Amino acid sequence: MSDEILVVAFAALLGAIIGSFLNVCILRLPSNQSIVRPPSRCPKCGQGVRWYDNIPVLSWLLLRGKCRHCRNPISAMYPMIELVVALVWAWCAYRWGPELEALKWALFSTILVGIAMTDAREFIIPNEFSFGGVVLGLGFASASGWNGFLAALGGACFGAGAIYLVGAMGRFALKKEAMGGGDVALMAMIGCFLGRQSVVATVFLGAVVGIILALGGRLVHRSKPETAQDLPDPPPVPRSTVDWLFFILIFCGVIASGVNGSNAIIGTFVRILEGVGVSYLVRSSVGLLNRRLVGRDEDANLLALLGVGLVLVLGWVGIRQPLTTVLAGGVLLVVQIVLVFLRPAQSDGMEEQSVVADAPPDVLEQLGYLPFGVSLAIVALIIALITGVEPVNHWFQNYGKLLGL
Repeated sequence: MSDEILVVAFAALLGAIIGSFLNVCILRLPSNQSIVRPPSRCPKCGQGVRWYDNIPVLSWLLLRGKCRHCRNPISAMYPMIELVVALVWAWCAYRWGPELEALKWALFSTILVGIAMTDAREFIIPNEFSFGGVVLGLGFASASGWNGFLAALGGACFGAGAIYLVGAMGRFALKKEAMGGGDVALMAMIGCFLGRQSVVATVFLGAVVGIILALGGRLVHRSKPETAQDLPDPPPVPRSTVDWLFFILIFCGVIASGVNGSNAIIGTFVRILEGVGVSYLVRSSVGLLNRRLVGRDEDANLLALLGVGLVLVLGWVGIRQPLTTVLAGGVLLVVQIVLVFLRPAQSDGMEEQSVVADAPPDVLEQLGYLPFGVSLAIVALIIALITGVEPVNHWFQNYGKLLGL
């Protein structure tokens, strides 16, 4: 047996084991349960699963998809996830060999599978997946030196900024929430691994996939369930002064850069997205350390407004990216800390909860709400495992010329 076959077989076995652990994460992270304790047990009778009944894929087949003790059926999701992750790891080992690059894309793809499943099941993207992925992406990028780290950081900011701006525009125009924070964090991770050019492809193609899934969902759910019919409409989101200033600054910045030609407009818009993204990442990082340190919700747009202003000013005085992103992030971190003291954080009882956000996943699905994270994860998986980043970059550079990236 050749060394290549051994490497692929070992990767498949390791992937199956990791897929088994991913099942635990998919089930427990959305409800904030520990992924360590208690050990695996039957969801019906609560009986602990012995090691010989916990062998990936094989145990489920031998037990014919039933619990050894209560004989209740065990979801086929478990072996499916294990098999998918095993195939992903085998493919990465075959394509890149026993190299760091294979581990990078295998872990990235595994996280995307976990995100797609949790978002599809619970309409939630756990921070452990998305922000954990950002940390991993920055770590892998650091292997190529300081420039690689900065490029990954810029991609994370660009990805977060692109989706955050889309959501802010939808919220401003429609007066209701248009994008979840989980999608913003997911695009930060995708940008960190795939880069800015692939972020654009992921967003556009993700929208196409989302439309296809939405049409399929409407065919399945032709009428609202009784629980969905009784669900009140969410209250409108008011437009604040900060919101108006945010979009006015973006508009003025783009128009002002137009005197230097279309390339200047494109460059300014890229800076704007990175400014929005770095403000989101700063606020989210502080919030992950301590939820009470992030201040009030309206501070998010204020921080985004400051982020856009900072990157535009730094760009106009001649400071280039990615140093702009690093400097803006440092200033915004100080501002965030100051805002905590000026505006004490809301207590848990004072936080407004969206009526729609509190609805059960099955009701949301039948109301027509679709998790955008699933579409984004599918497209990112295709780019990472099938097309690769290079063809996407080649298309932008030689055919599309989009965003001048």
